[in-house]
This record gives sequence, structure tokens and C-alpha cells, in this order.
Amino acid sequence: MYKPKFVRNKRDFRKLKFIDGYALAEIDVESLKNLTIMNAERCESPRLYRVRESIRSNGYNNSEPILASISKKGTLVIHDGGHRITAAQQVHGELLSNLFSEKVTRLVFLIQRTRSLHKKIPSRL
Repeated sequence: MYKPKFVRNKRDFRKLKFIDGYALAEIDVESLKNLTIMNAERCESPRLYRVRESIRSNGYNNSEPILASISKKGTLVIHDGGHRITAAQQVHGELLSNLFSEKVTRLVFLIQRTRSLHKKIPSRL
């Protein structure tokens, strides 16, 4: 099993190991502030509310990575998972939700080298 590479800033994207055009990256919720991210902000909606409440109740589950690509300028472009990013950032900043244990610390991203997400994701990741 491939272990995700820890990313703190956009320079770390260059160190990712791509297999068949994909790489796994792990990013601290706090480190998201150091990155330029496109398509991650979600407005208040019933779906965002449900995701946020799920994280508050059960903690964040990294078993399904957030799908993204990296632009030529180093911007992280989110293709799937924007509600999870917004909800995770909101819950991470809540004192009462994290009083006894942190609900979310890191997020896992499946990053595609190219912008097209129509290719089949390799099973060996």
C-alpha cells in the first residue's frame, strides 16, 4: 500500500510520487491556509450541514480521499470533496467540538497529474 506524502506548502507538491498519474497527499487542516486552493469553499447548504454534523459526531473519515489536481501555478484544484474541506475547516476551528478529542487533523487527497479525471484510478494506490 502506498503511503501518502505529507504536504505543508506548494513546494511539497513537487516531491509527490505519482503512480500512473496519481499521487496521495496528506495535508494538515492548518496547512490548508498556506496553499492556494480553487473550488474548495462551499456556501451554507443542507449538504454542508450534514457533513459538518457527521464530522462533529463521528470525527473525520479519511477512507475516501478528496479528488484534486495541481495547476501549472501550483494551485490545488478540487474536483470532489469541497463540502468535506469546508466542513473540516469549520469543525477544526470549534473549541467545544474538539474539547475532548480533535475531530479532524489531516485530510487525504488523491491528486491527479493532469486535469482530466475520466481515466480509471489505479487499484494499487
